[in-house]
Amino acid sequence: METVLVTGATGTVGSRVVERLADRDAAVRAATRDPDRPFRDGVEAVAFDFEKPETWGVAFEGVDSMFLVRPLAIARVGDSILPAIDAGRVLDRSPLSLDEWTARNADAFERATPDPKDTNLHGGE
Repeated sequence: METVLVTGATGTVGSRVVERLADRDAAVRAATRDPDRPFRDGVEAVAFDFEKPETWGVAFEGVDSMFLVRPLAIARVGDSILPAIDAGRVLDRSPLSLDEWTARNADAFERATPDPKDTNLHGGE
């Protein structure tokens, strides 16, 4: 079974992704700044902060794919988000299809992002 790391696992989008993946019996690792926060059975919580590279190694260890949610507070993705992606060796976007709610919110998020070339919340291509 592949392990999926979900960043922003306690946020609006990330928490729903964690729930949907867990509903499908996926191996989910919930990346959060507060790993003591309870998640449902079968979801592994791990400390993770884009601005603390020392948290990346444990979070990325054994992960097959990642659902990346950029914190709104991090405006310059080149300073912390892109290095984290490189550290996690993410090679491509997820081919998973998105439901209508997620797709609608992803579109709104991309429209609000100052540099959309650094953000893609859509599956595959």
